[in-house]
Amino acid sequence: MEHFPEPLRVEAAHFDGESRWWKLTHYYRYISSVGVITVPTGTKTDLASIPKAFRSIFDTAGPWLGAAIIHDFLYSKSSDLHFRMSRKKCDEIFLEAMFNSGIGWERNVIYAAVRVGGWKSFKKK
Repeated sequence: MEHFPEPLRVEAAHFDGESRWWKLTHYYRYISSVGVITVPTGTKTDLASIPKAFRSIFDTAGPWLGAAIIHDFLYSKSSDLHFRMSRKKCDEIFLEAMFNSGIGWERNVIYAAVRVGGWKSFKKK
């Protein structure tokens, strides 16, 4: 079963200080264990939210990018219209999506980092 049926399509949107922002030019879907999660066209993203100190190891556009886009959407207030999930459940879906993307040992490191620091951005935007 194809968990990510469409290709991820983004274009540069703008710079905000040191952050580069992108926007989806087409919706992006993930077929998860809790149902289909659709990130709407036009959604803005910073790609994978990797702290600057770790970007030499984990690229913001690495193979976990699709899972990160889904996770960022679930962390946003706009996902509440479709999915009301706890932060822990959002993180578990992220781990699942990385697994379904074929990410190896890195998924456990990224998941642990999100569990420790994700509270800072959960449902803030």
